[in-house]
Amino acid sequence: MEKQFFLKDSDLNFINKDNRYDFKMIDFTYWGDDAVYILDFEPKRGADYKGRLYINADDFAIIRLDYNNVKSLRTFKLLGISLDQYLDRGKMIFSKNEDGFYYLRYLEEELGAKVGIKRPLKIIELNKRVKGRNKQNELHLKLDMASSGINKHELILFDTEDITQQEFNSIKENNTVLPTYMPNYDPEFWKGYNILEPNQAIKDFTAQVEID
Repeated sequence: MEKQFFLKDSDLNFINKDNRYDFKMIDFTYWGDDAVYILDFEPKRGADYKGRLYINADDFAIIRLDYNNVKSLRTFKLLGISLDQYLDRGKMIFSKNEDGFYYLRYLEEELGAKVGIKRPLKIIELNKRVKGRNKQNELHLKLDMASSGINKHELILFDTEDITQQEFNSIKENNTVLPTYMPNYDPEFWKGYNILEPNQAIKDFTAQVEID
């Protein structure tokens, strides 16, 4: 939620720091009953993202945002240990309520990172019962391992309600619900609940472990 572009410290700074981006109008069309401008933006001063904006032609509100990074957001490499946060893409959709204000209705985010270890390793077994040189066994290894993963988050808001700061502070989180590991999709798991129909990608999902 902190990534929403209108927040001060958001990484999506194409509005707050628009001088770092080039904007280009692509089309003029309709989003439901609303006329919208479609604009693409690209970085020009070392910014991290490019994307597409759908802007209401009546009040110039951004009602949809598609974005993805153009370069790695964070890299780290020290003593054979490396990290590369190479993927950050997503989508946000906003709609206007009866009060005339826009609210987030849908958020999608995919984050990808690679972690690697490439360094020698020495394991020495000591024999404390022998005086002097007490090295009993020595094992030399060369580690060359890497793993990558992509996490996808989706958030759908069906309704919103304004509350006071006092009501917000009084909310108690329920931390008794623990995640359930599911190696593949099981339609019986959600039996008895009102849920959205999962897309085909979720139905076809199967967890896999690969070792190179």
